[in-house]
Formats: sequence, structure tokens, C-alpha cells
Amino acid sequence: RFLDRWCEDHFINPNQNTKGFRAADLPRTQYSDYMEERINCRIKEERLKKAREDGVALCDIPMPGDLTVRVILNKESEVFPRPNLERLYKESPYNYPRSFPHRVKCVLLFQKIDGVDVL
Repeated sequence: RFLDRWCEDHFINPNQNTKGFRAADLPRTQYSDYMEERINCRIKEERLKKAREDGVALCDIPMPGDLTVRVILNKESEVFPRPNLERLYKESPYNYPRSFPHRVKCVLLFQKIDGVDVL
């Protein structure tokens, strides 16, 4: 091997001195905790089912890496209809509103593979 110590530490053994961002460092919410719990329960159920079907021990079924769910964006805004829609439907039988509430959520699932959080 012809690697110096710096290359070996940063490329061969990156887990030893990781100072980058980790998914677990992102803020948690009730929703992300709930989703993470449900996903982990479902994985356990599926592993148990697979072990029964194959007739093997549960420890023989591979477990995925650590899973982390985080809500990255939760934004509420209003959407305004286009003028043509408003013009066509503003009269009495429709009662078309001037704006609609709109919520955007971005939920990310990270899996730890070889010590790195992967989307």
C-alpha cells in the first residue's frame, strides 16, 4: 500500500473522525418520530414474516442500516387562482374563494450505509 496517513484516515477509514453533518443531528418533530417508529416496526414485522416463510432464524435475515426520518421543510402559504378561473366561477352557485391554503412538507428518509447517511 502506498497511501499516506491523511488519505487513509479520510478515504479508507472515514468513520473514525467524521465531523460532517449527520441526519440524526437535524431537528426532530413529532411527525418524524412517528414515521420513524412506524417504519422500524414494519421492518421488524417483515423480517419476522420472511424468517417464518423461509424457515430460518430471525438473526439470519439481514437488518437494514439505521433509518432516520426528518421533516426538512414545513411551509404554509396561500395559492391564488388564475384570473380566468376566478372570472368564470366567482358568481353565486360556485362561491369560488379568492385563495386556497396550501401546505408543503418535505420528509426525507436517510439510511446509514457504511457509516454514511444516504438519502
